[in-house]
Amino acid sequence: MARLEAERDIFNLFARYAAAVDVSDPDGVGLCFASDGRLELVPSSGAGGAKDFRGRDAISAFIGAQPPSPDVFQQHGVGEARLLLAADGTTASCDSNFVVFKRSGGGQSSGAPFVHAFGTYADELTLSDAGWLFQSRRAVYDGVRAVAS
Repeated sequence: MARLEAERDIFNLFARYAAAVDVSDPDGVGLCFASDGRLELVPSSGAGGAKDFRGRDAISAFIGAQPPSPDVFQQHGVGEARLLLAADGTTASCDSNFVVFKRSGGGQSSGAPFVHAFGTYADELTLSDAGWLFQSRRAVYDGVRAVAS
């Protein structure tokens, strides 16, 4: 039963993170990470442009510097998660796929939706007093499209 509860809580962490990123909520994103957590954003091309944020404060500051556009609606999806829970039940690793949909033109119901980005997450997770948190999240972008104007 403990394993099923851990899996549920980890998948809820993924959902909280996606929801917070989608609305550029720096506190919400920051609270998904351990205080010394790490967020890496890496283009798969290896052409540079990787970003590496260490510590909850740095991660929150990065998200806070990305204010949401009132003209763009964004929604994350995460799937095909391959979760491995450590035997002691206090750490886990997970690889999953993600896709980010956007719709431009004034919000949720206008403009044609399109795939903005897709790729893979590689996560290391830790169980804390606050529940499951990302110790590290590495997002590798296999494709990114600029917001349509």
